[in-house]
Amino acid sequence: MRPLLLGELGDGSAADTSFAVLRGLYWLAANVADRAPLLVVVDDAPWADEPSLRWLAHLVPRLPGLNVAVLVALRPGEPTSFDPSLAALRAEASSLVRPGLLSEAAVGEIVRDVLGAGASDTMCEAVAGIHVPGEQVHAAFLAALADGYAEVVDARSLPATLQ
Repeated sequence: MRPLLLGELGDGSAADTSFAVLRGLYWLAANVADRAPLLVVVDDAPWADEPSLRWLAHLVPRLPGLNVAVLVALRPGEPTSFDPSLAALRAEASSLVRPGLLSEAAVGEIVRDVLGAGASDTMCEAVAGIHVPGEQVHAAFLAALADGYAEVVDARSLPATLQ
């Protein structure tokens, strides 16, 4: 089995082997979905390996009639988001969701969930003021705060050269 999945078979063409793997994984998903609904979730799809993206591109057009849903998350414009298999996935998407930025109140809720209800309004405003795309920045910053590796200071107390 391992040589088949890794494409290390000596007999037959690579295309034959690749199609056999795609078809086998399709039937695995179909059989699992016969027992219970199946959700396939791929986060940061531009960073997925090519064989996985190829399988998803093979699976998605064959979803009608299956009890399978595929959720793929990506950030458009990343250099890796132009992969042909990823483009095929986007073309097959039945719906596209483009979430907006989190509101200051939403960031405040997250801050208080991570740091506790005692997190000050100033702390919440400071984290909400981080204007870098992606909530992962907020999450990384909050994790650093929670672990004591960072602290928020009032910028007015810093020397002018650091403000």
